[in-house]
Amino acid sequence: MLQISEESSRVSAASHYPLTAKTNLAYSRARMGEASGAAEQLQDGLSEFNTIKWHVTCRMVLGWLAEVHLLTRNMTGAMDSVEQALRFNTEEVIFQP
Repeated sequence: MLQISEESSRVSAASHYPLTAKTNLAYSRARMGEASGAAEQLQDGLSEFNTIKWHVTCRMVLGWLAEVHLLTRNMTGAMDSVEQALRFNTEEVIFQP
């Protein structure tokens, strides 16, 4: 998973669109046991998505953020992330938590 995310990061950087790679890499590292700082990186990615009005994968990234909060035993953060995902763009049917 980490290797694929790192390759995604290289491809995204080459195409001048590193945002999805940034969130993918943060999530992958967290899943591999390197959760420190991952929640902040995912939050930064979500902020950047909002800045450029990229909302397609926000619900998925909010779900990842909830997982990372669980990995770091932050139950409040996990619940907040799930609630945000459920309220965000409710007409979209993919990437529901």
